[in-house]
Amino acid sequence: MAEENPENQTLMGKLAALLGKSAEYSIAFALLAVCLIVGVAVWLLQPGAPPASNANNQLARPTQTQSSATTGADEQAALGAWKQKLEGGFDQAEKRPSRTEDRKEIQERKQQAEEPPPKPQAKAPTPVAAPDPTPVAAARVVATPAPVVALPKPQPVRTNAAIDWSSCKRPSYPETSIRKNEEGVVIIDVDLASDAHIINTRVSQSSGHERLDATTQRAIEKCRFNPATLDGRPQASTAVVRFTWALQKK
Repeated sequence: MAEENPENQTLMGKLAALLGKSAEYSIAFALLAVCLIVGVAVWLLQPGAPPASNANNQLARPTQTQSSATTGADEQAALGAWKQKLEGGFDQAEKRPSRTEDRKEIQERKQQAEEPPPKPQAKAPTPVAAPDPTPVAAARVVATPAPVVALPKPQPVRTNAAIDWSSCKRPSYPETSIRKNEEGVVIIDVDLASDAHIINTRVSQSSGHERLDATTQRAIEKCRFNPATLDGRPQASTAVVRFTWALQKK
């Protein structure tokens, strides 16, 4: 049996490799097999020349050889044409996408065609306040000053000058006045400076006895005084000292 052509082996290898990729390759391979079977059948069924005589056999041999050569050349040409056609078909099949990819693309196009286009969203109109046809008179605001309420002035705090009996002795009853039973009330006015020192003393009311008045005045002049104040500030003033003379009855 004759060895196969390396080109045919390469072709068969391509057929076997592409056979499992898609149904198109399987169909092409089947068509190629059918063509090969038909070519072989035609070649085998071709009738030969009848053996009439040796001469005829001798004459017929070149014709049969020539016919065989012509048939072989035709088969080779047909196979070459099929080979080129199949290789071109394989190249186109490799370049074309598979049916699965075609189906996916068709489905995507159908979905895009079926989907309605997005509706444009209408913007909500901005409400505009209608102008009030009624004219409004501008109100004139006049600021009225608040009435001034005069607050009462605080009364000044005044304290009177007073004698400090702890700084001196009280006047003693004169013995003569005791024997004569002299009694009475003496009022002495004492003029003081702002620092409370004594400026002058005088009897503003007598007890009726000159001896008791003089004794009272001399005793008061030896005493100290607390000055009069106005809102806490020392002031010059006149202190009034009242002294009572009275005998104890047995």
